[in-house]
Amino acid sequence: MKLSPSQEKILVTLLVGIQFCHILDFVIMMPLAPLFMRKLSIGTDQFSQLISAYSFASGVIGILVISFIDKFQRKSLLITMLIGFIFSTYYCGISEDYYHFLIARCLCGFFGGVLTTITFTIISDLIPEERRGKVIGIVMSAFSIASVGGVPLGLFIATKFSWPYAFHTIVAISIIILLLSLIYVPRYPLPEKDKATLIQTFANYFNLLKNKSYAQGIWAIFFLSISAFLIIPFLSPYFVFNCGFEEDHLQYIYLVGGFFTIISSRIIGALTDLKGPKLIYTIVCLLSFLPILIVTNTAPREIYIILLLTTFFMTLVSGRFVPMMTIASLLPSGKDRASYLALVNTIRSFGMALSTFLAGKIVTTNSEGLIQNYSMAGTYCIILTFISLIIVSKIKVKSV
Repeated sequence: MKLSPSQEKILVTLLVGIQFCHILDFVIMMPLAPLFMRKLSIGTDQFSQLISAYSFASGVIGILVISFIDKFQRKSLLITMLIGFIFSTYYCGISEDYYHFLIARCLCGFFGGVLTTITFTIISDLIPEERRGKVIGIVMSAFSIASVGGVPLGLFIATKFSWPYAFHTIVAISIIILLLSLIYVPRYPLPEKDKATLIQTFANYFNLLKNKSYAQGIWAIFFLSISAFLIIPFLSPYFVFNCGFEEDHLQYIYLVGGFFTIISSRIIGALTDLKGPKLIYTIVCLLSFLPILIVTNTAPREIYIILLLTTFFMTLVSGRFVPMMTIASLLPSGKDRASYLALVNTIRSFGMALSTFLAGKIVTTNSEGLIQNYSMAGTYCIILTFISLIIVSKIKVKSV
């Protein structure tokens, strides 16, 4: 099916909107940690389970979805998953205890994981190859949009009113996108391709892992994902409980940090193309050790110092994924690329889930409500990043 320029623009805008909503639904949890921990009367362990539940559900469905996605009409599946996401996000907003909230987060991860897959499937179906890379880049910018605009807005709403309103706002935006999708997302015949069974899907994954370079890329991403999420979920609680940072000011951390991350990601991306992803990955990883050590071992109370540290931390820690994902995209051959990148995203989700779960075991709160062992999490983060660096150094592929 060929789209007109106006149809393509509308479709891409809606896909960006869908990605924005479910990414915001995930990232809003971490800056709201102090609110959740206080309102739900939970500790670091239970909060980490709320975060990891989303990533784990998303990872599981990421493996399974390839086996059934080609059995359903694209628009019908997109609309169904979007409706499920809306109801599960609304469920988050009305959950009054930890266990209901945990179920709601699992459901959000399930529907969000399928939405990600179906979004990029529609792009591969309808967008010509010569414009596909540009469109994928635009859709992936939803993460930056959610970080720079969505998270500060959600924090403002949560602190001025109540945390359920942050989820209700996502629901309201998602309903608008749903209605527009019903009108503007085209219904088209499924492309002719082999429909893989679940067993065939797993067999394909195992065959990919038999390739040494592919496996090295997977392990490097896995350790990198684990390293990052040992620290990120407890960034807000640490600054609020240990540094006396006002909850009303948390929005500035994500507004300033997100803004500079957009700029730094473009710079790191350009340097990756110019100097090669392995070199830039090594440099950015080594540079990231400094803010990791400072953030997890100091307790500044001045707002300008905290904003400086968190911005430094966000730009470098998130910047590591730019050259790493570039390496991942260069490893597979053309016939393996789609399956390999799907496996990469699944492994990232599992890595984030495992890391957040482990972080809740490492980082604790004392009788005074202060965060403890955050410096230990920082040390483990650096060790795991070193392991990832060693693996990347051994990857042999002409493009990198």
